[in-house]
Amino acid sequence: MIVRMDSRHRRRCFTLAELLVMIAITASLVSILLPVLLRARDKASAATCAGNMRKIGIAVYIYVDENADFLPYSDYVGAYSESNPAPQELLHVYYRNARAFVCPTDATPENYNWWRFGGHASFRSGSSYMFSEQAIRHSNPVASMKRPTRFGFMSEGYVCSNGSTWNTLNQFNGLTGWGIRVDWDHMLQVNVLWGDGHVKAVHQRSAAVKVRSDPKN
Repeated sequence: MIVRMDSRHRRRCFTLAELLVMIAITASLVSILLPVLLRARDKASAATCAGNMRKIGIAVYIYVDENADFLPYSDYVGAYSESNPAPQELLHVYYRNARAFVCPTDATPENYNWWRFGGHASFRSGSSYMFSEQAIRHSNPVASMKRPTRFGFMSEGYVCSNGSTWNTLNQFNGLTGWGIRVDWDHMLQVNVLWGDGHVKAVHQRSAAVKVRSDPKN
């Protein structure tokens, strides 16, 4: 009888030890695999975002083709209006899928609707992307782009309340009185639609050097 109790006791201890080992192994695997899975998910989101921007880039060049080879022009004077549409509205005419203007990693694109007199712009779903101020606030022919492969026409980012564009790549500061921010959501990188139509991400460390926000510079 004593032998049988000891045998059962030994079997229970062995099973508990196995369970503890399995828990430890599982925890180790999770700690190893979770960062890998998160990186894979972010890469997929970044790829979708880049695809969106390529579609917008096609819309830009359709606009250019129909407007005497000029880049989209959308001056900001107080606020956007029916006679002065936001740049996203200009391009939405050529590509009517509103989701193309939203990055998968942007949880609140609706927070940044384009502001104008009489309420928000008619394109209400919000936008994850903003445009070079020097490009859209002036009438710029495509031929005026000095370095198309270095000129950042559009990037991920947002403008709160009453802004329209970005003209700074400083990740900590916006313009005085304006809530302008570049989004660095893809592992400290931001997707950029460049002046020649290609889309490529740039890292936060080198963005201020690599990206030109003025097409004529």
